[in-house]
Amino acid sequence: MASAAALGQTAQSVDIAGDWILALERYGQTDCQRMKITVVDGRVKVDTGGFPVESELRNGRLDLRRAGDG
Repeated sequence: MASAAALGQTAQSVDIAGDWILALERYGQTDCQRMKITVVDGRVKVDTGGFPVESELRNGRLDLRRAGDG
């Protein structure tokens, strides 16, 4: 769905927490919405205000995908 590069560093060494704009490209159109990222004990939580998102920090990248999409 979307990714935010953390430049090869971990969540503990890069402060990615805060308010962000998520830009989704679907069917050739870009849809933007707000999201909030929090990091607690190295775990990343993403709140998009109703759009269910799962996140995983892997190899310095924050991978986001719609919840339920394996």
